[in-house]
Amino acid sequence: MLIKILVGTFLFALQQQNVAADTSSVYIPNSEGKVVTLGSANFTQQVEDSPDRAWFIKFYAPWCTHCKTLAPVWVDLAKTLKGKANIAEVDCTVDEPLCRSYGVSGFPTLKYVAKDTSVEYRGTRDHDSLLAFVDKASKSPVTHVSDSELAAKLDSDEVSLVYLYDGKADHIDTIESVGQAFINDLATYATSDPEALTRFGLQKENLPKAVLWKGDKAMVYPGSDFTNIPETRDALRNWVNDRKYPLFFELGPGNSNDVLRGNKLVVLAFFMPSRELDEQKAFLKNIAESYAKNVGDEGKVLFVWMDGIKHARYVYNVYGFNGNALPAVVISDPKNAQFFAKSADGEALDLVQTEDIVKAIDDAQSGLLKAKSTVPSGQNVAKYIEKAMVFAGKYWFITIPAIIVSSALLIIPLIKSTQTSDKSTDPKSQ
Repeated sequence: MLIKILVGTFLFALQQQNVAADTSSVYIPNSEGKVVTLGSANFTQQVEDSPDRAWFIKFYAPWCTHCKTLAPVWVDLAKTLKGKANIAEVDCTVDEPLCRSYGVSGFPTLKYVAKDTSVEYRGTRDHDSLLAFVDKASKSPVTHVSDSELAAKLDSDEVSLVYLYDGKADHIDTIESVGQAFINDLATYATSDPEALTRFGLQKENLPKAVLWKGDKAMVYPGSDFTNIPETRDALRNWVNDRKYPLFFELGPGNSNDVLRGNKLVVLAFFMPSRELDEQKAFLKNIAESYAKNVGDEGKVLFVWMDGIKHARYVYNVYGFNGNALPAVVISDPKNAQFFAKSADGEALDLVQTEDIVKAIDDAQSGLLKAKSTVPSGQNVAKYIEKAMVFAGKYWFITIPAIIVSSALLIIPLIKSTQTSDKSTDPKSQ
């Protein structure tokens, strides 16, 4: 009897030891509730070689004022997310190549990195907003729906990505990855409901298929391979990225970086909200619809509006319009730092003249319009830089890189002529 008791006690102790060992091997994110410092020495091991572990990373520079303001918020966020999500930071003055590889072009840049995807946070940098973003990013971006549920979603969403499959949801991991990259821009759905095929004009033999729904128009992804490999993910991701924006939309902190630093023409309208805002939006919508009808909507031209009164200084200093001239419209060419305010006939572009603006878009693409620069002449360089630096702290659509690039384009010739020997890279000295 005693032997049985001893054996039983031994087996129980052994079992408890195994349980303890198993428990200790379970990975717990952010176990200490602290911000982890990442750099070239540990980034690959901690992040890239551990795709099952998600990280919310702050890419910063010590001299950056906004980074200093964010610092205590970031520490508090790490405490709140103890045991739930990894919070980290990378000093880009120390690990510039690493930051560059993640597309960091301004400070601070916040990115949620999970598996093979990183998505940038573009909202306000308060504790609760950051917490809500992590909660959203940590969940699956794909919602599985029936056809009736999908119909309701499409009616309310401006842009949606829909994955249609037959039976088993093969390759859903590919859609998860792509959907994660666009959680700021659109909703992602998956369905095997046969009724959904009719909605998009597809047949069962076409499956699986990905469809981008914008307004009342379906754009079918031309590819048919959804295998979860980098080449397939990148192809679908690039296709969606070129078409992710609504027919027309407001310029804001979540999209200004892409729009004003992109390589697409932008029909940019400056509205006066106090004067029938809905009517002004309707004019821009008519232009966007007419252009899409004539040349197809593949996202080659963006149709955007902004509050011309709220951002009056920016509108006046860059485009030359004061409040009395609103509403107004220009065709912006961010890639070449220029814009077009008049047609080929020399007439000012008018929101009401839909067909004239559609023609002006074609003329701009053909090089037939006279452009104006969004960067001032060399004699106003100092004044421009001073204003730009003020705007950088006040407006979200003027970024540090934009200031640096614009300033460099104007100052480099002056530097060459004076042959300065100062090669310091310290922003304070510059």
